[in-house]
Amino acid sequence: MDYHSIIARFIVVCSIQGTFATLPIRSRIRSRQKFDIFQHIVVRITFYTQYMVITAMNRHRIEEQVRKLQIEIFRSVDSLHPKYGGNPLELLEPRFLARVLDFHYTEQPGLSEQPFPYRGRRMATAGLIDPQSRRIVVEPNFSSEICRFTGAHECGHGALHPLARMHRDLPLDGSPLNHVRSPMEREADFFAAAFLMPRKLVIEEFSKRFGTRKLAFSNTVAQLICPERVDKLLHADGKSLEREKALASCRITNGNHFPSLSQAFRVSETAMAIRIKELSLVEWP
Repeated sequence: MDYHSIIARFIVVCSIQGTFATLPIRSRIRSRQKFDIFQHIVVRITFYTQYMVITAMNRHRIEEQVRKLQIEIFRSVDSLHPKYGGNPLELLEPRFLARVLDFHYTEQPGLSEQPFPYRGRRMATAGLIDPQSRRIVVEPNFSSEICRFTGAHECGHGALHPLARMHRDLPLDGSPLNHVRSPMEREADFFAAAFLMPRKLVIEEFSKRFGTRKLAFSNTVAQLICPERVDKLLHADGKSLEREKALASCRITNGNHFPSLSQAFRVSETAMAIRIKELSLVEWP
């Protein structure tokens, strides 16, 4: 259903509602009951339609925007990171991203002691963005994975959403939460993942470790990556993250030791596993 269809349905509802004033009282009551049912159905259809339209986020557009910002960081590397050693992973810092977005990025111990209401609970504040003062603040007393992902998430809001007021966020490390989040939050999450784990760099680092851009699982591969979980990996559900998590945390293959992908990109194992699945680096039957 497109936007015009939603408007048309709304006009129909309003038109029907306007007829009640001309009905006798008894007829109006019966019609009111029928209308309530009809209105409930239309409202639900409209809600789900709008939700589907909004949540069908343009991942390509977001990744392209992130790529342009990363290019800007590289062009400004002399001022942003004077000690840059040539490893592009060094530039995947939220504070650099905030600078090119013209936001002031600070870490403020004690920010988590300023809870905010979230889904009927009081949650610790891990990060906030204030568009009016061009300010992003992150609580540093969480794990580095949470600090970096939350910071990149706030930058995502700054780049993607013209927020009119200050916005607070709970601790985020890229792992799925146990409830549906708003489209804006999901977009900011994807923005953070695309920045911290750029498509090109993840594929390059994956290929260095596993010798291929798309890994097909076999008994031999499972033995090399995670010998204590061979059966679980071989029979994992395609919708799960079992194989991707094993690859995200893997630090040795064929006797070669190396930092795991999650360690190299300084993100949580789950965040890296999700990114591996998004990039289709694992071949499922």
